Amino acid sequence: MAPLRILGGLLAVAGLVLMCAPTLVSDPGPAADTFAAIERRIPYGGLAGLGALLVARTTLRPWVVSFASFVFWVTAGLLVARCVGLVLDGAQDQRQWMWVGVEAAIALAAGVYLRRSRPR
Repeated sequence: MAPLRILGGLLAVAGLVLMCAPTLVSDPGPAADTFAAIERRIPYGGLAGLGALLVARTTLRPWVVSFASFVFWVTAGLLVARCVGLVLDGAQDQRQWMWVGVEAAIALAAGVYLRRSRPR
């Protein structure tokens, strides 16, 4: 297994753990509202997505596919973190649902592009 994939796996696991328990790194106190509580989890979703990208893709060429992979994996990580936050912190904030829709649309578009750009 390539060292880059091992690093990616470690980053993905760390991101998943921290998105479930963001106070392991720092505890800024109670959140002002549900939106702020969920937003504390989002950077760790990006970390998990970046780790998943390193596991899934270890080459940079072709550049367009690498960029689409980056967009897909990081956005998917953000989406997973937001969904974890909705489950753990509460789902009553409509702004979070708007972001779920935006992130799902971006991830879907990047995924469709990646699917069509695969060699047959």
